[in-house]
Amino acid sequence: MNYFGIGFAAIAALTVGALDYAAHAPKGEGATSGYLDSIESRIGSLLAKGLEDAPPEALASAHLPPAPEGWESRAFTLGKTGKLAHDDMEEIEEELLTSFDESPLFSALNEGVATSENARAAREVIEYISPGARIRLGAAHAERSGKVFREKLMRDPKSMNVKLSFGAPEVFGMVQGVMFYVSNRDEFDSTPVVPGSKPLFLRGYIGDDIRITVYAQAPAEALVGLLDAIDYDALNAMQKRPAAGVGSTFPDMTGGQKRLLVARAQQLLGQGEAAPAMAEDEARAVPITPTAPKADVPKRLSLSGGSCSTGTFCSAAQ
Repeated sequence: MNYFGIGFAAIAALTVGALDYAAHAPKGEGATSGYLDSIESRIGSLLAKGLEDAPPEALASAHLPPAPEGWESRAFTLGKTGKLAHDDMEEIEEELLTSFDESPLFSALNEGVATSENARAAREVIEYISPGARIRLGAAHAERSGKVFREKLMRDPKSMNVKLSFGAPEVFGMVQGVMFYVSNRDEFDSTPVVPGSKPLFLRGYIGDDIRITVYAQAPAEALVGLLDAIDYDALNAMQKRPAAGVGSTFPDMTGGQKRLLVARAQQLLGQGEAAPAMAEDEARAVPITPTAPKADVPKRLSLSGGSCSTGTFCSAAQ
């Protein structure tokens, strides 16, 4: 063990802390509490900055579909959770909470991260609401997210937020050239909204940089309809290197392929006899009919097909 290095790092940290305290602590009584308040303010501002100031044209969620007739849509907000919300931080959060007391410094850091995650959720996720049904679609331009996902999925799928079946990633299906995988949890909040059933979580990637996430407690037809209404062409065009075979360039679906995809969604959602608690709510939920496509950008849907060169991950079975 390098005791000299550890001692040097400790002295450096104390020196930096002392200088920061001297620069930001108010004079007189209440200096310590005032200094802690300044830490909370600075951490929250730094973590939230960049998300709140991002230009509207940079939002991938602008290419998610509007609410169909009978549904409402809104930006998704987590509220003041006071927790680290990003799914990639779950293990880190558990370790931190077991290693630290709820000190003012840690509370400030925790709340600052939650604030930034709330802002990110509002930017990336649109929530669609109908009586007894809820769907959340998220879209983000995150550089190399798709590339990293594919690489880790091949090398170590257990490390990814993907449900495994006999050691292999569980596939939902392909929509307009984008393969969607079943996830273990939501990007932000996995809490069920509709009583008596479990939500379905999906994620897919367009090329290297576009991430799409799904939370669904709704009729299968509604979920498939919203997935089909996403503007995959516009999302694909946000990348420096658009993926081939996505959106309007993907082969047309057949009626049989769409029925298979709806049946797959029903299976994963536990709809039918396996989930009687949802029957009444689903009967009141408004099914989604895909909106009419632009004349020059036909909307297509398929359960299978496509190419492994599209930029989406292809399983060994394909």
